[in-house]
Amino acid sequence: MKVKSIQCKKCAAPLSLHGGGHRIRSLTCEYCGAIMKVQEDFALLGQFKDQSHPDCPLSLGTQGTIKDVLFTVIGTVSYRSNYGDSWTDLHLYSETHGYAWLSYQLGHFTFTRRVRYLPSRNMKQLSPREILRVNDQPYQFLEAYQTEVIHVAGELTWIAKVGDTSILRDAISPPFMFSQEETENEQEYHLTEYIDPEAIDANFELEYDTHRSFVHPAQPFKAPIRKALSKASLIPMALSVLFMFFLTLLNMGNTVLSERITHSQMTGGLFVQDFTINNANHLVEIQFDNAYGSRFQVKDITLFDDTHEVFTFGKKLKVKSSTISSQQGTAQFKIKKAGKYTLRLRAITTRKWANSDRITPYISLTIKEGVMNNRYLKYLFYISIISFLLFYISRYFFNKKRWE
Repeated sequence: MKVKSIQCKKCAAPLSLHGGGHRIRSLTCEYCGAIMKVQEDFALLGQFKDQSHPDCPLSLGTQGTIKDVLFTVIGTVSYRSNYGDSWTDLHLYSETHGYAWLSYQLGHFTFTRRVRYLPSRNMKQLSPREILRVNDQPYQFLEAYQTEVIHVAGELTWIAKVGDTSILRDAISPPFMFSQEETENEQEYHLTEYIDPEAIDANFELEYDTHRSFVHPAQPFKAPIRKALSKASLIPMALSVLFMFFLTLLNMGNTVLSERITHSQMTGGLFVQDFTINNANHLVEIQFDNAYGSRFQVKDITLFDDTHEVFTFGKKLKVKSSTISSQQGTAQFKIKKAGKYTLRLRAITTRKWANSDRITPYISLTIKEGVMNNRYLKYLFYISIISFLLFYISRYFFNKKRWE
């Protein structure tokens, strides 16, 4: 691309002309803000004093490729919205693909081109998150806001002035954003695509702080590792559910003791019963259900081998519920050998029951042998479902920030 230069008509500073094509209408001095009309031999039209110079890593004359097309930055226009945020539109030119815009805002880049297709709905009448279609693609309406030009430099295909205002209405379908720009004289539509900042860094050979403190409306959610982990977790999740289902069917165990213990069966608050365990290869399970906790309160359940204590609930008791009206517990444990064992249940009576009670209060107690524990399958299921949901939870909060 041939680059020429002229002197500013106001401050005589050397200004480069980057060959922006025959449609260029204005040239604005980046030093003093003087605006010149290209078609009238760069006649001075005015001057923008005290412009707010934008913070942008790209400058006039910078070249780089976007979508395998070589572009040159020939002009810049910076805007501020009525919300207070600001950004810079870099006017691009390619000898083969014409004009486009590369917008920069706090580490984010978007690539924009003017389009001629219209939205399926009037964007003036839409509220946030309402759906419209653009070129058969669904979009969600984002917001409407007013913009004001705060800085102009370089070559443009129109005459931009500091203080010019317009109304923008945006709809998003990440990584795309469809915008309607309305001024006093015309209405235009633009299609914007979010560009990975790392790609801009590489293609334009930039070195700058890429920290991005906010989620851009058109920024797609990218978490390849979490996404891959989410997909991979489906297999162990399904297998753990399948094996737990079969274990539930096959893991009933053999009941070696089943009792409904009433107050009359206790001596001094104790219930003692001998039983035999024939299978020591798997776990032994004790279940008790005191549905009448307001009359009984189970204090201890202990298993003895001869005179030695084999197991006691104690702190190992997994209490499902413990209220005034119910008391339940389940415990699984391993024994060293098969043989005869003695169960001792200690309970206290907390309240007398009347003769008019229809049902005599009791404690249900069951002991099973040959029980297989599916605890590790449960751990696998929990880990799998957390891995599966992590991607979707992250995406939810990412999108929440987008709409904020």
